[in-house]
Amino acid sequence: MTVKLFNPSTIQRPKLLFKAMSKARHANTEVIRAALTSGFQGVDISCFSLWEKRVAESIRMLERRHGYSKGEFYLQSKFVPSIHQPSPFPFTYDPMASIDAQIRDAFSHTLKFFRVDSIDSYLLYLPLERNSRTISAWKTLAELQDEGKIGRIGVCIERPKEVDAQVILDMLEQEGGRKAQVLQHLWPSSKVVKYCHDNNISLQRLHESQFIIVPGRPAHHALRILAKRKDWTFLQARLLLSIANGSTPVVAMQELDRIKEAGQAISINLDGEDEKELRRISTLPGLV
Repeated sequence: MTVKLFNPSTIQRPKLLFKAMSKARHANTEVIRAALTSGFQGVDISCFSLWEKRVAESIRMLERRHGYSKGEFYLQSKFVPSIHQPSPFPFTYDPMASIDAQIRDAFSHTLKFFRVDSIDSYLLYLPLERNSRTISAWKTLAELQDEGKIGRIGVCIERPKEVDAQVILDMLEQEGGRKAQVLQHLWPSSKVVKYCHDNNISLQRLHESQFIIVPGRPAHHALRILAKRKDWTFLQARLLLSIANGSTPVVAMQELDRIKEAGQAISINLDGEDEKELRRISTLPGLV
């Protein structure tokens, strides 16, 4: 009998995700424990066998040694094709197999490592070599979703110069037969942000800072003033800037104090004026 660690129907749109990096220091028990107990609502991983396995083992160790309560937790993984796989991490699948077989093999390892029957969301890391291959991969994700194994499907774009997010999202819906429910993006333009909002696509912003804020520019100055007035750290203010604008920060860091500082951001209650001011700041010069 499979032991379920996560409830894939509990959290539809997490406010804050911890990105477990491939380097060992990002996936040890103390790092994962700090993230899960400080406020992060879930973890974002990728289909590297050593990577996923280490995170899953860390979570089980927390249960055994620290009395960690699973509670509500969002589990998200992604399929990273062989052209983007960093060494020395081995494939969990045969890189010469069809894209459908690769995805199903990688996904089966995710379920096995975490001892679950389904996960909250699964993303396709882009770009692939050809659009036809992207469509084939997308249809496989849709099949897994129809089988009840994935709550939401989407794409991850860490190389925005190589991939036009809006073109890809349109193509997936029109040629792949299903609209994406999640977009994880490195630097989404205002056009992409609006597209996601208009099409009910959950936008996740990568990187610790979420927005690149140019020092000395109006947005940087205004956010500093607001953070000081509200007694937030600047890191928390930057995360709240994303949250107030309807996106989920996906944070990668290794320092335990910084992880706890970031996790506490979602416990900050924003009133209407706070949200209004954060949205105003997001329109000022100095944000990328």
